[in-house]
Amino acid sequence: MIIKTILLLHILGVLGLFAAMAVQFFCYSALRRAENTIQARGIFAILCKLPAMFGTSSALIFLSGLYLSYMRYAHHETIGWVVVAVITFIATGGISSHTGKKFSEQLISKLPQDSDQPLPLSEDFKKFARRPKQMRAISCSFFSALGVLILMVFRPDVLASIIVIVISFLIGYFIFGTLRFLVKAHSLPINQRK
Repeated sequence: MIIKTILLLHILGVLGLFAAMAVQFFCYSALRRAENTIQARGIFAILCKLPAMFGTSSALIFLSGLYLSYMRYAHHETIGWVVVAVITFIATGGISSHTGKKFSEQLISKLPQDSDQPLPLSEDFKKFARRPKQMRAISCSFFSALGVLILMVFRPDVLASIIVIVISFLIGYFIFGTLRFLVKAHSLPINQRK
């Protein structure tokens, strides 16, 4: 019964992580379309809540994953995928949180600070919000997480695990061109769309 409960917590953590990534993606897409400071601040209010969602989900995944790995694979030789998955999980989480925090801080610094009126956003803010770097980071994180999910399902050896993670990351990096096109098409204000 304890194993099933821990497995449920692990699955809930994975679902929470992917939900947080989706919210982050849509928030950054909405920032690209924001027209005034009130809209931008509303989006930042949502983004400020995401670290708690990412943290809770990551803790659930990590702690329950360690317990499940120990209980199931402590006496097996095929534990290499677990090591690769944990390293990928920690690296992706650290890089994503660092780039997301830095990006948000830089954008917030470009907003007028002392106004409750809906002022138009500066061109500097709009240009910075449309930079592709952050969306590419989200895409790479998402596909790296999918790679870890593939490792959890198929449990390959170490070399195959590394190959899966590298391919997942590269897919995330190169598929970003497609995502960028879709976001760019929806980044225009409604009255300028064709």
